[in-house]
Amino acid sequence: MPSDPALAWKDFLEEKAKAIAFQRSREQIYGLIAVALFFALIPIYLVLPAYGWIFALLLLVLILRGRMQATRKLRRLRHGRAWGERALARLQDRYPVPKDDGVAFADPHHPCNEDLDVFGPDSLYARLQDCPTFLGRERLAAWLLQEGVPEDGQDRQACVRSLQADRAFREGLEIELREVEFAGSRDPFEARRLEQELRALPDWGKEASPPEESFGRKSLRLGLAMTATLLLAAKFIWAWSWWVLLPSYLLHFAWLARHQKRAAALDERFFQAGKTLAAWARVLQWIEQRPASSPLWQQARQRLLAKEGESLGAGDALQALGRVSSTLAFRRHAIWQLSFGVLWLWDLHAMLQVERWKRRHGPRLGAWLEVVGDLEAFAALAAYADGQPNPCWPEFLESDRPWFQAKALAHPLLPRESAVANDFEIASGSRLWLVTGSNRSGKSTFLRTIGLAIKMAALGLPVSAATLSLRPMAVISCMRVEDSLRLGLSRFHAEVQRLQRCVAYAGEQHPALVLLDEVLAGTNSKDRHRGTLAVLQRLLQGPAVCLAATHDEDLKVLAEERPQQVGLVHFRDFVEDGEMKFDFQLREGPLPRSNALWILSRAGLLPSEEGIRDESE
Repeated sequence: MPSDPALAWKDFLEEKAKAIAFQRSREQIYGLIAVALFFALIPIYLVLPAYGWIFALLLLVLILRGRMQATRKLRRLRHGRAWGERALARLQDRYPVPKDDGVAFADPHHPCNEDLDVFGPDSLYARLQDCPTFLGRERLAAWLLQEGVPEDGQDRQACVRSLQADRAFREGLEIELREVEFAGSRDPFEARRLEQELRALPDWGKEASPPEESFGRKSLRLGLAMTATLLLAAKFIWAWSWWVLLPSYLLHFAWLARHQKRAAALDERFFQAGKTLAAWARVLQWIEQRPASSPLWQQARQRLLAKEGESLGAGDALQALGRVSSTLAFRRHAIWQLSFGVLWLWDLHAMLQVERWKRRHGPRLGAWLEVVGDLEAFAALAAYADGQPNPCWPEFLESDRPWFQAKALAHPLLPRESAVANDFEIASGSRLWLVTGSNRSGKSTFLRTIGLAIKMAALGLPVSAATLSLRPMAVISCMRVEDSLRLGLSRFHAEVQRLQRCVAYAGEQHPALVLLDEVLAGTNSKDRHRGTLAVLQRLLQGPAVCLAATHDEDLKVLAEERPQQVGLVHFRDFVEDGEMKFDFQLREGPLPRSNALWILSRAGLLPSEEGIRDESE
């Protein structure tokens, strides 16, 4: 493959285009032959002997079957092409707007997600979400909602890196999951019902099942069905009257009536889900047959393999459930149900097969679906990592090393060409960093960059940096605070509650990073200074590290009192051709000047800008 990743993906897409064109031509040829043969059946029937007509009919069936196979291959190739197109788009820093931006998963009480743009439009979730099914989307959201100090970041990173390298596995998984989506209904109502049925399957698998059928009852059931079959055959062979079937019919009808509710409940449970079980089985079989190359992947795969004393793995077992549940679906056809369904005790056979499956495999059904969700979410993370031209994989440090050390760290949700990178380090003795700067200079974005880097490292993702070393840590923030008419809270009261949570959370979690942005802005400057100072001093008494963006220059007294624990950094602006501009570069030390009065004067809200700002700087 070419060394340039973009060229490699373009070559991949060219190969897919050629394969799609070939399969499309095959599908068309099969279709034309089938149409021609169909219209030729009548002349063939009139000209040729009976066996010739039967031969032509069988040939038509084979041709239609070949066309169906060509259509299926064409559909799968298109799934693969769409997957490759998205991969190339990510590599080119083009992220389409997803159908699901994760707003439904957002938790307003989460310690930091609201402030870090984890869910919603243009969010981290929207950037990562490439999951075809709800299992993967929910698992990805669950990982993003996790609180506290992450413990498995290194293992997750190993799994993401191994999946990133195995593009063939990810492509196959994507195709099989898209086939699950295709097997479901296009109707929104039926699609929701299908999802509800699939969600309920793990609980159904854990429910207690009726006891195993006794040998005597099984023999009676099979004997009665066999007797009815022989009587039916005798009726046609020796032209017996239909009345010979009446005793068997009435007996079977009465027996089936006793189990009507059980059979109907099982059929209702698989009404939509049964259509997709075969597709889900192929997903599990794809995961089972691929050797795992990381601990988490291996653990997931082991949950699918057949246990000691079992003959079937997860994929084969789920395929068997699809078969037996489809036999139960025959009861939905009234003519069948009232004829052969009664004579052969069809509902009873199918229901007992489903319950037998449940006793053998039901308790593991939830674990199988969890594995699919895990691998689907990990594949989405690997797809994001594969879309980074120069991925930087974070290094996790021991407790006696610096908390956070980054070179050329940039915000991951900004366009690569415009994102400005900065170096930053939180040494082991540092406790508080005051980030000052003029308006629009990049203070809040810098805080979010640090928080998202920690969040992404915990997920096992690469970050937008040259290098990053960090200790696993919890993150809590107080950045975006709004009043609440429903709760009767002013902005100031809402912010006080958030700060209270920050202080409590920082004391409970260790290590923890607290991100504060212009806190207590809803009160007068004197009270704001005293309140902010008190909050920062309270945080300095605990084990957490804090990054606080502020305009309050008087807070630098903390750096004078505790130079070993408190650091000062700032962002600045400059004036060029009478316009204020920013370079978004982080600099050490306090901010040398402010731009607030200059902005007011330029807006005509101050009488003169003379003496307010030296524009030559």
